[in-house]
Amino acid sequence: MNFVGLAGFCFLIVANGFFVAAEFALVKLRAVDLESGEGTDSKSADTLRHMLKNLNAYLSGCQLGITLASLGLGWIGEPVVAKLLERPLVGLGLSGTVIHVVAFAISFFAITFFHLTVGEQAPKIWAIQRARSTALAVAMPLAWFYRAFRPFIWLINKSSNAMLRAVGMTTVSEHEQEVTEDEVRVLMAQSAAVGHLTSREVSMLENVLDLESKVARSFMVPRHEVVYLDVEAGSRSVSRRRRTADTRACPYAGEAWTTSKGFCMSKTRSGPRRLG
Repeated sequence: MNFVGLAGFCFLIVANGFFVAAEFALVKLRAVDLESGEGTDSKSADTLRHMLKNLNAYLSGCQLGITLASLGLGWIGEPVVAKLLERPLVGLGLSGTVIHVVAFAISFFAITFFHLTVGEQAPKIWAIQRARSTALAVAMPLAWFYRAFRPFIWLINKSSNAMLRAVGMTTVSEHEQEVTEDEVRVLMAQSAAVGHLTSREVSMLENVLDLESKVARSFMVPRHEVVYLDVEAGSRSVSRRRRTADTRACPYAGEAWTTSKGFCMSKTRSGPRRLG
């Protein structure tokens, strides 16, 4: 009996850890993560895509699994651990009442310790750091569990949503929430801090975000102020005009300045080069 109970205790600890890892992996996983790397065309990946589209329902399934495992630990764990401790405590010559109190205290501590470490913290940290691989690993077992308890999970999900609507809150899936511009900037800064983006790349992306607020007029030069090079002028005149220009690119055009014939570009002002 002790062996069966101990096996049940270990199973419930692992089951609790499984549902915790599944929950955090689903929340951390992004749909784009499934479009690259190994297993993108696997059945697990297809199942995950379905889960991300119905995230709230599957998170309810994870919560149900965690709750059932936790209740089972309280029901099975304490008697099993206490029973294992009784014989050593009896050998100390303690009374029955003292043995019961000491065994209960030690079993409570042991169950709480393993529940928090093996069943909560370790799988949570693992899932956050390896969301994609963890999600692919738990996808099929979680789908089976969801199908087995689907009516109960549906009831839990609908009841929770009804309670939220009663207080004026609209339920939105985590993967349906919009990302604001400020959040995009924060993500870019974080990516740069860990080396995923260079400062130049961040600057380019920020310029793209700022582009909408720019007015085209601020980039344009009025026609009568454009410095151009007359294609009919001599080379000395062209070079002299090119050296006095404030820009490194000048259009070639006729005297009437109706159509550009090309551009004169140079790295310095002293050596024009005709392009086009």
